Amino acid sequence: MKDLLKKEVCDSDIRQKFSYWEYQIIVVPSIMLDVQYRMHPSISRFPSLEFYDFALQDGTVDSSGNIHPMLLPPLSSHLEQNILTGHRPSVVFIDHGGAETLKDRSRVNWNEAHIVCSIVEDLLLQNEVSTAWLASTSD
Repeated sequence: MKDLLKKEVCDSDIRQKFSYWEYQIIVVPSIMLDVQYRMHPSISRFPSLEFYDFALQDGTVDSSGNIHPMLLPPLSSHLEQNILTGHRPSVVFIDHGGAETLKDRSRVNWNEAHIVCSIVEDLLLQNEVSTAWLASTSD
């Protein structure tokens, strides 16, 4: 039946009876990838809710609901541990009052740049860094 439907839809007279999207639905099969393996569950919750109607599942947790240790937030003075749960947040927003200034034909925010440098320094000092990762980023 599917092959017959494709043959009929490809016929120019019948194709004109379908809208572009109806034609795509009939002729072009789609596959929903419903498991993600890259994000911490607290980060993937937003796209799952907003774009997938909670159909996007996390492949980053085991059968007991434990998050893979590689996805746990790093140690940082900017990621304060929750006293009740012992967890650190996966995302943090840092507000600052630094203003942008003009430099040539662009804008710079020196205060923001210093904050980023201090965060990177904090992360490097408090966490073990793989030398393999460092070598791969130097290219």
